[in-house]
Amino acid sequence: MSAPMRYSTSDLSRKSGDIIARALQAPVTITQRGKPRLIMMSVEEYNRLRGKLPAPEKQED
Repeated sequence: MSAPMRYSTSDLSRKSGDIIARALQAPVTITQRGKPRLIMMSVEEYNRLRGKLPAPEKQED
């Protein structure tokens, strides 16, 4: 397993689209002053880690 991608909060301001695209593929670490502060990941990955299934879609009558 490879190390997660790391971006600074400054990178997040400048490259948000690229970072979001990567986070949809695999979790990324957001650092602040060189220290890990946040993990960005897809909702599907978050739910998988929490052991939850996605909520069923509501049907309109």
